[in-house]
Amino acid sequence: QFETAFNRTLAIIIITCPCALGLTPPFTLALTLSKLARIGVIVKNPTVLENIIKARNIFFDKTGTLTRGHFTITKWEELTNNKFHDILFTLEQRSKHPIAKSLIEYISKNNPGHAKIKTVKNHRELVGRGPEALINDHWYQVMPIESKQTNATVIGLYKEGELVTRITLEDEVKASAEAVVSQLKTFHLTPYIISGDSVGPVHSTAKKLNIPLHQAFYTLTPEDKADIIKSTPNSIVIGDGANDAIALSYSLVGIAVHGSVDISLRACDVFLSKNNLDQIIKLLTTSRETYKIINRNIAFSFLYNLVGISLACTGYITPIVAAILMPVSSLTILISSVIGNKKWRNALSYVKNS
Repeated sequence: QFETAFNRTLAIIIITCPCALGLTPPFTLALTLSKLARIGVIVKNPTVLENIIKARNIFFDKTGTLTRGHFTITKWEELTNNKFHDILFTLEQRSKHPIAKSLIEYISKNNPGHAKIKTVKNHRELVGRGPEALINDHWYQVMPIESKQTNATVIGLYKEGELVTRITLEDEVKASAEAVVSQLKTFHLTPYIISGDSVGPVHSTAKKLNIPLHQAFYTLTPEDKADIIKSTPNSIVIGDGANDAIALSYSLVGIAVHGSVDISLRACDVFLSKNNLDQIIKLLTTSRETYKIINRNIAFSFLYNLVGISLACTGYITPIVAAILMPVSSLTILISSVIGNKKWRNALSYVKNS
Protein backbone atom coordinates (compact mmCIF):
# COMPACT_ATOMS: atom_id res chain seq x y z
CA GLN A 1 0.00 0.00 0.00
CA PHE A 2 2.82 2.40 0.76
CA GLU A 3 4.42 1.60 -2.59
CA THR A 4 1.11 2.21 -4.41
CA ALA A 5 0.55 5.49 -2.60
CA PHE A 6 4.12 6.57 -3.25
CA ASN A 7 3.94 5.75 -6.97
CA ARG A 8 0.63 7.53 -7.44
CA THR A 9 1.83 10.59 -5.52
CA LEU A 10 5.05 10.69 -7.54
CA ALA A 11 3.08 10.36 -10.79
CA ILE A 12 0.85 13.28 -9.75
CA ILE A 13 3.88 15.44 -8.91
CA ILE A 14 5.56 14.67 -12.23
CA ILE A 15 2.54 15.05 -14.48
CA THR A 16 1.45 18.35 -12.86
CA CYS A 17 4.82 19.99 -13.45
CA PRO A 18 3.86 23.58 -14.43
CA CYS A 19 6.34 23.77 -17.30
CA ALA A 20 3.66 24.03 -19.98
CA LEU A 21 1.64 26.53 -17.97
CA GLY A 22 4.66 28.72 -17.26
CA LEU A 23 6.11 28.40 -20.74
CA THR A 24 3.19 29.50 -22.90
CA PRO A 25 2.92 33.27 -22.07
CA PRO A 26 6.62 34.24 -22.34
CA PHE A 27 7.28 32.00 -25.36
CA THR A 28 4.25 33.24 -27.30
CA LEU A 29 4.94 36.87 -26.44
CA ALA A 30 8.62 36.57 -27.41
CA LEU A 31 7.64 34.99 -30.71
CA THR A 32 5.09 37.72 -31.36
CA LEU A 33 7.43 40.62 -30.51
CA SER A 34 10.05 39.16 -32.82
CA LYS A 35 7.59 38.89 -35.70
CA LEU A 36 6.32 42.44 -35.12
CA ALA A 37 9.88 43.79 -35.12
CA ARG A 38 10.47 42.15 -38.49
CA ILE A 39 7.59 44.08 -40.05
CA GLY A 40 8.74 47.35 -38.50
CA VAL A 41 6.54 47.51 -35.39
CA ILE A 42 8.74 48.02 -32.32
CA VAL A 43 6.99 47.23 -29.01
CA LYS A 44 8.82 48.37 -25.87
CA ASN A 45 6.97 46.16 -23.39
CA PRO A 46 4.97 42.94 -23.95
CA THR A 47 2.21 44.18 -21.59
CA VAL A 48 1.35 46.67 -24.34
CA LEU A 49 -0.26 43.85 -26.32
CA GLU A 50 -2.65 43.14 -23.46
CA ASN A 51 -3.43 46.84 -23.03
CA ILE A 52 -4.32 47.13 -26.70
CA ILE A 53 -7.06 44.55 -26.19
CA LYS A 54 -8.50 46.61 -23.32
CA ALA A 55 -8.60 49.82 -25.40
CA ARG A 56 -11.97 51.20 -26.52
CA ASN A 57 -10.92 54.53 -28.06
CA ILE A 58 -8.19 55.52 -30.49
CA PHE A 59 -7.03 59.14 -30.86
CA PHE A 60 -5.14 60.28 -33.96
CA ASP A 61 -3.05 63.38 -34.28
CA LYS A 62 -3.81 64.86 -37.70
CA THR A 63 -0.68 66.36 -39.23
CA GLY A 64 1.91 63.74 -40.13
CA THR A 65 -0.26 60.91 -38.77
CA LEU A 66 -3.50 60.90 -40.74
CA THR A 67 -2.06 63.29 -43.33
CA ARG A 68 1.18 63.15 -45.28
CA GLY A 69 2.71 65.98 -43.28
CA HIS A 70 4.17 67.51 -46.43
CA PHE A 71 2.46 70.83 -47.00
CA THR A 72 1.95 72.51 -50.35
CA ILE A 73 2.04 76.29 -50.16
CA THR A 74 -0.90 77.54 -52.18
CA LYS A 75 -0.74 81.25 -51.32
CA TRP A 76 1.97 83.57 -50.00
CA GLU A 77 0.84 87.10 -49.15
CA GLU A 78 3.21 89.90 -48.17
CA LEU A 79 1.09 92.51 -46.41
CA THR A 80 3.75 95.23 -46.47
CA ASN A 81 6.23 96.49 -49.07
CA ASN A 82 8.93 94.27 -47.62
CA LYS A 83 9.58 90.54 -48.11
CA PHE A 84 10.28 88.37 -45.08
CA HIS A 85 11.49 85.12 -46.64
CA ASP A 86 14.84 85.41 -44.89
CA ILE A 87 13.18 86.02 -41.52
CA LEU A 88 10.92 82.99 -41.94
CA PHE A 89 13.86 80.87 -43.08
CA THR A 90 15.80 81.90 -39.98
CA LEU A 91 12.90 81.21 -37.62
CA GLU A 92 11.90 77.86 -39.10
CA GLN A 93 15.26 76.28 -39.93
CA ARG A 94 15.66 74.89 -36.40
CA SER A 95 12.17 73.42 -36.20
CA LYS A 96 11.23 69.80 -36.94
CA HIS A 97 7.54 70.53 -37.49
CA PRO A 98 6.19 69.48 -40.93
CA ILE A 99 5.08 73.05 -41.67
CA ALA A 100 8.59 74.34 -40.94
CA LYS A 101 10.15 71.74 -43.24
CA SER A 102 7.74 72.68 -46.03
CA LEU A 103 8.50 76.40 -45.61
CA ILE A 104 12.25 75.81 -45.67
CA GLU A 105 11.92 73.68 -48.80
CA TYR A 106 9.71 76.29 -50.50
CA ILE A 107 12.01 79.24 -49.71
CA SER A 108 15.16 77.32 -50.71
CA LYS A 109 13.60 76.38 -54.04
CA ASN A 110 11.75 79.55 -54.99
CA ASN A 111 13.76 82.26 -53.25
CA PRO A 112 17.30 80.88 -52.87
CA GLY A 113 18.69 84.39 -52.37
CA HIS A 114 16.57 84.76 -49.24
CA ALA A 115 17.56 81.42 -47.77
CA LYS A 116 20.02 83.00 -45.36
CA ILE A 117 20.35 82.53 -41.64
CA LYS A 118 20.49 85.82 -39.74
CA THR A 119 21.83 86.54 -36.27
CA VAL A 120 19.19 85.46 -33.81
CA LYS A 121 18.62 86.17 -30.13
CA ASN A 122 16.21 84.48 -27.70
CA HIS A 123 14.98 81.97 -30.24
CA ARG A 124 12.37 79.57 -28.92
CA GLU A 125 9.60 77.40 -30.29
CA LEU A 126 6.27 77.31 -28.49
CA VAL A 127 4.75 73.86 -28.82
CA GLY A 128 1.37 74.09 -30.51
CA ARG A 129 2.05 77.62 -31.80
CA GLY A 130 5.34 78.29 -33.56
CA PRO A 131 8.84 79.80 -33.32
CA GLU A 132 9.70 83.30 -32.22
CA ALA A 133 12.92 85.27 -31.85
CA LEU A 134 14.61 88.64 -31.77
CA ILE A 135 16.09 89.31 -35.23
CA ASN A 136 17.71 92.64 -36.19
CA ASP A 137 16.32 94.16 -32.98
CA HIS A 138 12.76 93.25 -33.93
CA TRP A 139 10.58 90.58 -32.32
CA TYR A 140 9.16 88.10 -34.85
CA GLN A 141 6.60 85.37 -34.24
CA VAL A 142 5.04 82.65 -36.38
CA MET A 143 1.52 81.77 -35.26
CA PRO A 144 -1.51 79.97 -36.72
CA ILE A 145 -4.38 82.05 -38.07
CA GLU A 146 -7.98 80.91 -37.77
CA SER A 147 -9.40 80.40 -41.26
CA LYS A 148 -12.80 79.57 -42.71
CA GLN A 149 -11.19 77.53 -45.48
CA THR A 150 -12.12 73.90 -45.01
CA ASN A 151 -9.01 72.28 -46.41
CA ALA A 152 -6.23 74.77 -45.69
CA THR A 153 -3.93 75.70 -42.84
CA VAL A 154 -3.07 79.38 -42.52
CA ILE A 155 -0.10 80.76 -40.58
CA GLY A 156 1.15 84.29 -40.14
CA LEU A 157 4.46 86.01 -39.52
CA TYR A 158 4.13 88.82 -36.99
CA LYS A 159 6.62 91.68 -36.57
CA GLU A 160 6.25 93.38 -33.19
CA GLY A 161 2.69 92.02 -33.06
CA GLU A 162 1.75 93.21 -36.55
CA LEU A 163 0.83 90.65 -39.21
CA VAL A 164 3.28 91.10 -42.11
CA THR A 165 3.05 87.79 -44.01
CA ARG A 166 0.16 85.37 -44.41
CA ILE A 167 0.78 81.88 -45.82
CA THR A 168 -1.83 79.32 -46.85
CA LEU A 169 -0.84 75.65 -46.91
CA GLU A 170 -2.61 72.43 -47.78
CA ASP A 171 -1.90 68.86 -46.72
CA GLU A 172 -3.18 65.56 -48.12
CA VAL A 173 -4.77 62.69 -46.21
CA LYS A 174 -2.67 59.54 -46.42
CA ALA A 175 -3.91 57.03 -48.98
CA SER A 176 -4.26 54.28 -46.36
CA ALA A 177 -5.96 56.42 -43.69
CA GLU A 178 -9.57 55.89 -44.82
CA ALA A 179 -9.19 52.09 -45.02
CA VAL A 180 -7.49 51.94 -41.62
CA VAL A 181 -10.14 54.06 -39.87
CA SER A 182 -12.96 52.03 -41.44
CA GLN A 183 -11.44 48.80 -40.10
CA LEU A 184 -11.30 50.06 -36.51
CA LYS A 185 -14.95 49.15 -35.93
CA THR A 186 -14.01 45.45 -36.25
CA PHE A 187 -11.79 45.98 -33.18
CA HIS A 188 -14.55 47.87 -31.28
CA LEU A 189 -12.47 51.05 -31.28
CA THR A 190 -13.99 54.53 -31.55
CA PRO A 191 -11.80 56.90 -33.64
CA TYR A 192 -11.08 60.52 -32.67
CA ILE A 193 -8.91 63.31 -34.04
CA ILE A 194 -6.93 65.57 -31.70
CA SER A 195 -5.13 68.38 -33.49
CA GLY A 196 -3.58 71.76 -32.95
CA ASP A 197 -4.72 72.79 -36.41
CA SER A 198 -7.73 75.05 -37.05
CA VAL A 199 -11.30 73.86 -37.39
CA GLY A 200 -11.42 73.87 -41.21
CA PRO A 201 -8.63 71.36 -41.96
CA VAL A 202 -9.57 69.16 -38.99
CA HIS A 203 -13.25 68.90 -39.96
CA SER A 204 -12.29 68.39 -43.62
CA THR A 205 -10.06 65.46 -42.64
CA ALA A 206 -12.78 64.03 -40.37
CA LYS A 207 -15.33 64.12 -43.19
CA LYS A 208 -12.95 62.36 -45.59
CA LEU A 209 -12.40 59.60 -43.01
CA ASN A 210 -16.07 59.35 -41.95
CA ILE A 211 -15.26 60.39 -38.38
CA PRO A 212 -18.16 62.28 -36.72
CA LEU A 213 -17.34 65.96 -36.29
CA HIS A 214 -18.02 65.85 -32.53
CA GLN A 215 -15.13 63.37 -32.34
CA ALA A 216 -12.71 65.75 -34.11
CA PHE A 217 -11.03 68.23 -31.74
CA TYR A 218 -9.09 71.25 -33.08
CA THR A 219 -6.84 74.13 -31.95
CA LEU A 220 -5.61 72.04 -29.03
CA THR A 221 -2.51 72.78 -26.98
CA PRO A 222 -0.40 69.85 -25.71
CA GLU A 223 -2.09 70.28 -22.31
CA ASP A 224 -5.53 70.20 -23.95
CA LYS A 225 -4.70 66.91 -25.62
CA ALA A 226 -3.48 65.46 -22.33
CA ASP A 227 -6.68 66.56 -20.55
CA ILE A 228 -8.84 64.82 -23.17
CA ILE A 229 -6.86 61.60 -22.79
CA LYS A 230 -7.04 61.78 -18.99
CA SER A 231 -10.82 62.08 -19.16
CA THR A 232 -11.13 59.22 -21.67
CA PRO A 233 -9.78 56.00 -20.14
CA ASN A 234 -8.74 52.94 -22.12
CA SER A 235 -7.46 54.99 -25.02
CA ILE A 236 -4.77 54.52 -27.66
CA VAL A 237 -3.01 57.68 -28.85
CA ILE A 238 -1.17 57.87 -32.17
CA GLY A 239 1.03 60.87 -32.94
CA ASP A 240 4.40 62.11 -34.10
CA GLY A 241 5.02 65.62 -32.80
CA ALA A 242 6.34 67.22 -29.63
CA ASN A 243 2.80 68.44 -28.88
CA ASP A 244 1.67 64.78 -28.72
CA ALA A 245 4.23 63.66 -26.14
CA ILE A 246 2.17 64.43 -23.02
CA ALA A 247 -0.92 62.75 -24.46
CA LEU A 248 1.15 59.71 -25.42
CA SER A 249 2.46 59.39 -21.87
CA TYR A 250 -1.05 59.54 -20.33
CA SER A 251 -2.62 57.05 -22.75
CA LEU A 252 -3.17 53.36 -22.14
CA VAL A 253 -1.03 52.74 -25.23
CA GLY A 254 1.01 55.45 -26.94
CA ILE A 255 2.05 54.86 -30.55
CA ALA A 256 4.60 57.04 -32.35
CA VAL A 257 4.61 56.92 -36.14
CA HIS A 258 7.46 57.13 -38.62
CA GLY A 259 9.14 60.54 -38.54
CA SER A 260 8.34 61.24 -34.89
CA VAL A 261 10.47 63.67 -32.89
CA ASP A 262 12.68 62.39 -30.07
CA ILE A 263 10.38 63.40 -27.22
CA SER A 264 7.48 61.43 -28.74
CA LEU A 265 9.71 58.39 -29.20
CA ARG A 266 10.63 58.49 -25.51
CA ALA A 267 6.99 58.83 -24.42
CA CYS A 268 5.52 56.11 -26.65
CA ASP A 269 5.00 52.39 -26.02
CA VAL A 270 5.09 51.38 -29.69
CA PHE A 271 6.99 52.78 -32.67
CA LEU A 272 5.86 52.26 -36.26
CA SER A 273 9.08 52.45 -38.25
CA LYS A 274 7.40 52.61 -41.66
CA ASN A 275 5.38 55.48 -43.06
CA ASN A 276 2.32 53.26 -43.37
CA LEU A 277 -0.82 53.36 -41.23
CA ASP A 278 -1.57 49.73 -42.16
CA GLN A 279 0.88 48.79 -39.41
CA ILE A 280 -1.74 49.86 -36.87
CA ILE A 281 -4.13 47.17 -38.14
CA LYS A 282 -1.30 44.65 -38.05
CA LEU A 283 -0.58 45.58 -34.43
CA LEU A 284 -4.25 45.33 -33.42
CA THR A 285 -4.67 42.00 -35.21
CA THR A 286 -1.51 40.58 -33.71
CA SER A 287 -2.44 41.57 -30.14
CA ARG A 288 -5.77 39.78 -30.31
CA GLU A 289 -4.38 36.68 -32.00
CA THR A 290 -1.51 36.46 -29.50
CA TYR A 291 -3.81 36.37 -26.49
CA LYS A 292 -6.09 33.88 -28.20
CA ILE A 293 -3.07 31.60 -28.51
CA ILE A 294 -2.04 32.17 -24.88
CA ASN A 295 -5.56 31.52 -23.55
CA ARG A 296 -5.90 28.40 -25.69
CA ASN A 297 -2.56 27.05 -24.45
CA ILE A 298 -3.42 27.80 -20.81
CA ALA A 299 -6.77 26.04 -21.22
CA PHE A 300 -4.99 23.04 -22.72
CA SER A 301 -2.49 23.00 -19.82
CA PHE A 302 -5.29 23.00 -17.22
CA LEU A 303 -7.15 20.26 -19.09
CA TYR A 304 -3.98 18.21 -19.40
CA ASN A 305 -3.28 18.52 -15.68
CA LEU A 306 -6.87 17.73 -14.74
CA VAL A 307 -6.94 14.55 -16.84
CA GLY A 308 -3.41 13.62 -15.78
CA ILE A 309 -4.17 13.97 -12.05
CA SER A 310 -7.33 11.92 -12.40
CA LEU A 311 -5.51 9.12 -14.19
CA ALA A 312 -2.55 9.25 -11.77
CA CYS A 313 -4.88 9.08 -8.73
CA THR A 314 -6.57 5.96 -10.12
CA GLY A 315 -3.27 4.30 -10.97
CA TYR A 316 -3.61 4.42 -14.77
CA ILE A 317 -0.44 6.48 -15.07
CA THR A 318 2.83 5.34 -13.50
CA PRO A 319 5.73 7.69 -12.66
CA ILE A 320 7.60 6.54 -15.79
CA VAL A 321 4.61 7.23 -18.07
CA ALA A 322 4.12 10.58 -16.33
CA ALA A 323 7.78 11.45 -17.01
CA ILE A 324 7.16 10.73 -20.70
CA LEU A 325 3.91 12.69 -20.91
CA MET A 326 5.18 15.76 -19.05
CA PRO A 327 7.56 17.03 -21.80
CA VAL A 328 4.96 16.08 -24.42
CA SER A 329 2.65 18.76 -22.99
CA SER A 330 5.37 21.40 -23.29
CA LEU A 331 6.09 20.31 -26.85
CA THR A 332 2.38 20.59 -27.67
CA ILE A 333 2.36 24.14 -26.32
CA LEU A 334 5.34 25.07 -28.48
CA ILE A 335 3.73 23.60 -31.60
CA SER A 336 0.45 25.36 -30.82
CA SER A 337 2.22 28.72 -30.47
CA VAL A 338 4.14 28.31 -33.73
CA ILE A 339 1.02 27.25 -35.64
CA GLY A 340 -0.98 30.09 -34.11
CA ASN A 341 1.64 32.66 -35.09
CA LYS A 342 1.61 31.27 -38.63
CA LYS A 343 -2.16 31.86 -38.74
CA TRP A 344 -1.89 35.50 -37.70
CA ARG A 345 0.94 36.03 -40.19
CA ASN A 346 -1.48 34.86 -42.86
CA ALA A 347 -4.07 37.27 -41.43
CA LEU A 348 -1.56 40.12 -41.71
CA SER A 349 -0.86 39.17 -45.32
CA TYR A 350 -4.61 39.31 -45.97
CA VAL A 351 -4.86 42.77 -44.37
CA LYS A 352 -1.93 43.98 -46.46
CA ASN A 353 -3.33 42.69 -49.73
CA SER A 354 -6.96 43.72 -49.14
